[in-house]
Amino acid sequence: MGSRQDSAFTTEALREAIEADSGEGLLALYEDDAQIRVIDQSDQPSHPKVLRGRGEIEEMLADIYSREMIHRLDQCVIDG
Repeated sequence: MGSRQDSAFTTEALREAIEADSGEGLLALYEDDAQIRVIDQSDQPSHPKVLRGRGEIEEMLADIYSREMIHRLDQCVIDG
């Protein structure tokens, strides 16, 4: 995942973005050409769904954050 160069990536920034009421803060952490591979019950590891670019990522986040759910980050591991 590429992170935007004009944003400071910290675990606290990630937590705030995830726990916000919309996906805007989370979307801001991605570069324009970022890609996300989605693995779930419909998209298995051998054939993941690939979201390309901030537009497709924005659609996914809008869908997720439109649902009546609470989002929380309990642990974060950073390598490198």
